[in-house]
Amino acid sequence: MAPPRKQQQNNTRSALSEQLSKLASAFPRENTRALKGGKASILHTARDAADVRLEEIQERAQKAFENVRRRDGRFDAFGSKLFYTANTNGVGMFGDDAEGEALEGYQKQNHREKLDAKENEKLNKIIRQFLRLFASTCGKIFGGDEDEATAKDETLREEAADGAHIFEYLIRRFKVNVYNVDDVIASLLPYHGTNQFVKVVQTCNFENAKKFEWMRGVKESGAKVPREYLAKRVAKDKAFLTYICDSAVECCNGQSNNDFNATNGTTSASSVSHSFYVVLMIESLDWMKRIESAHLQRFLTYLEPGLHQKASSEHYAGCLMLIAALCAKTTFTEAFSVALLEGVSKGARAPLVREAMQTLLVLCSSQKIETIPDRTFKHFVKIDNASSHVAEICDKYGTASDCLVNPLLEALGKFCGTHENYEKTLMEALEKIELTEPRAKKLVCSLARSDKSDEVKRKSIERALRAADQRFPKSTAEAVDSFLRGLERRKEKRAHDERRRRLQEKQEIDGKEKKKKKVNNGSSSSEESDEEEEDDEDDDEDDDKTNAEEDRMMIDEETRKKEEEKLKEEEEQLRLDFESASFLREALAGSASGPIENKKLGNRSLAAALDHPTASIRENATQRLIDLHVEFIEKKAKDKDNTLLPPPGLEKGGFLADALCRRCSDDDPTVAALALGTPSLSMLTKNRTSLFEAISHRLETARELSSRSNERDANKVADIERRVCKKAYATLLRQMSGDRIDDDDDDELR
Repeated sequence: MAPPRKQQQNNTRSALSEQLSKLASAFPRENTRALKGGKASILHTARDAADVRLEEIQERAQKAFENVRRRDGRFDAFGSKLFYTANTNGVGMFGDDAEGEALEGYQKQNHREKLDAKENEKLNKIIRQFLRLFASTCGKIFGGDEDEATAKDETLREEAADGAHIFEYLIRRFKVNVYNVDDVIASLLPYHGTNQFVKVVQTCNFENAKKFEWMRGVKESGAKVPREYLAKRVAKDKAFLTYICDSAVECCNGQSNNDFNATNGTTSASSVSHSFYVVLMIESLDWMKRIESAHLQRFLTYLEPGLHQKASSEHYAGCLMLIAALCAKTTFTEAFSVALLEGVSKGARAPLVREAMQTLLVLCSSQKIETIPDRTFKHFVKIDNASSHVAEICDKYGTASDCLVNPLLEALGKFCGTHENYEKTLMEALEKIELTEPRAKKLVCSLARSDKSDEVKRKSIERALRAADQRFPKSTAEAVDSFLRGLERRKEKRAHDERRRRLQEKQEIDGKEKKKKKVNNGSSSSEESDEEEEDDEDDDEDDDKTNAEEDRMMIDEETRKKEEEKLKEEEEQLRLDFESASFLREALAGSASGPIENKKLGNRSLAAALDHPTASIRENATQRLIDLHVEFIEKKAKDKDNTLLPPPGLEKGGFLADALCRRCSDDDPTVAALALGTPSLSMLTKNRTSLFEAISHRLETARELSSRSNERDANKVADIERRVCKKAYATLLRQMSGDRIDDDDDDELR
């Protein structure tokens, strides 16, 4: 039986309604009610625009497009895509077949609704690309209605008029204000503070907007959009933040023109648009209560391509600014910090090397970075004149630059022997950077512990150590002594830990023996007691205790194994550090910075021994210093070319010479007499005034001590002090007479 005619009609209507709903969702209608019988326009009112024919608008836009195309050849690709007429010989956007001609006819009659989804998407893509290029080149002109330069310059006024006619054409012919609302607002968003931007927004149908639906208030109020409002929006709307980051990347990688065979190839967008997005990202940080990992992930979509070596300088500069702003607002994870360090070092290029160095400094300072990763260091060394830029940072920021310089010196010391370029960079750095004590400690420790597996590496490290000692003997001596002091402390701690471990083992053994005896006594007493009183509960308790004891023993065994492994590692590191100390001793042999392995002086540098609180150590150090000085005098006498240089620190006025001058006024008479008897003392002291002051101070001390009462101990002290006075006067006379008086023989004083 056939269905009733009425039922068939209902089914047909339902099918048609469903198809119409699908078409409506694919092609949203223009909201014509707001225009009240007029047409959307940025040049005329809605009613006046209704009286202007499309052919007139297209003719003016065609002329304006030709002007724009003459100024920028990248627009040539859009001539046959968007700006064609019925008389145009171009193939149009859909091809040259019959179907393409029919579809072009629809578009010429301004019926986008009759295009299917695929064709509309193709047209949308072309319009999107054109709007981006238009904004990158003509946006400032189009948005320059309040620019005084635009108002006064006739050429700029003409260019602004061309931009307005082109946009008027896009609105009338392709209804970009209806079907491409997001693309229109996005392309002109950098000019949010202009009247023209407000005019464009007021023509838009926000029922079709997805990303910028919140701009509806601008359409209703007609007020300009302050950047502060946009920054707040970025801070609270992660989707908008994602859009801003993606748009900034698109501005830099030239996606707006990649699909066309432009004569200039791929191109980057204008600095105006890119700068706007970067500033907006930075300003949004001030409105974020807390920077979350979700925010960093979105910023990373902009940072990652911008820190690549192939990125444009404009993109790289934007990344540097954003990283510095982020450092001031939050603390990164270690992995994120390492990635940023590597990216900044890898992407550094002229003319932004100085800015890259400052960004590295901000990163190291704010994120408390103590060690430069190996990959970051290897990229850093490839920077042209890296040492000069580091020196510039040091001169500008002083000790505040140590957070970057110290890790760099440590890395240079670590890799010094592995490649000649690393050694060269380190040598250049030592020539240009002041090696303060903190920097010297990092460098010397790193050099001492670096790989010395072959002779080439060993010689390279020795050259670096000697260069540091020659240029900065005092800092190098302090660094060597600090390394040795730390070594001695660790050795003492290791011995203390070993004694404590043995004591604990002994206590554990004694405890086990006592417990065993107690268990044996308990078992014997329990055998004597009535065995019938034992029940299942007692057995369960004994089992629980046994299990608990076994668990505790297993935990103790694991802890003991971990401690043993840790002790082995510490012992191995201690052994390697003692080998490093031996290497320092060989590399700096004959230098004041070299470690002295001597029972009397201890395992320390000569410079540290000269000021040691123990008089006997000061005496032996002073004697060794005199021996070095005498050895140099003998070698210099044989040097016919007169090119021999004194050991570091022993040059006239050097820090070791000053130390010897201090020993001339030493409180201990033996040390003072030894220093006062130094041959050719005037060759070492900076000037005679400092030597005379030291001698004068020692004479006052000797006079005070020798004038004490005639008690037995006092008489002995007075006798020794009188001999010191004799030595001091002899030295004084020798200096005044030009070293013509022979040294007094004072064996009794020794």
